[in-house]
Amino acid sequence: MEVQVEGIEFLGFRTDAHLLHRAADVVFTTGGSTALELVRNAIPAVAFSSSTRSIGWKRSHKLAHWSVLSHSEGLDPDPPAN
Repeated sequence: MEVQVEGIEFLGFRTDAHLLHRAADVVFTTGGSTALELVRNAIPAVAFSSSTRSIGWKRSHKLAHWSVLSHSEGLDPDPPAN
């Protein structure tokens, strides 16, 4: 299911994502390696996670504690069916 929101565009998986990150006002990601790259490059980011047991959750929670990104937790990874 593809969800479209006005003003937000998903460009897919790209090899030049770092260029898009630099141009963005904020980047939404999971707590994985992309979140670490965003923090390293001082790019505003929000990291989402759905499981408190994952390494991504632990990373993004700690990074949010240090105020280098925002962390949103408790999300359902699967959107509701129509």
